[in-house]
Amino acid sequence: RDTNPKHGPGWIASARVEEAAGKLLRARKLIQEGCQVCADQEDVWLEAARLHPPEVAKTILATAVRRIPTSVQL
Repeated sequence: RDTNPKHGPGWIASARVEEAAGKLLRARKLIQEGCQVCADQEDVWLEAARLHPPEVAKTILATAVRRIPTSVQL
C-alpha cells in the first residue's frame, strides 16, 4: 500500500490479512481508506461491502454507485 497506494488489490489484501488475524475493525478501517484512495476501483468497494454488516454495506454500495455509475458489478 505504501509504495503504490492507487493499487486496489493491495488494499484488499491488507484488509483480508487483518480479517484473517481476527482484527475485523482494523480490516474495515483499512478498506474504507482504500475506498477513498482508489475510488474508481469497484473491487475495493465490493470488498468494503463484504466486510461490513448489511445496513452499512447498503450505504457503501450506494456511495460506490455514485462514484462509478457505469459499473456493472455494483
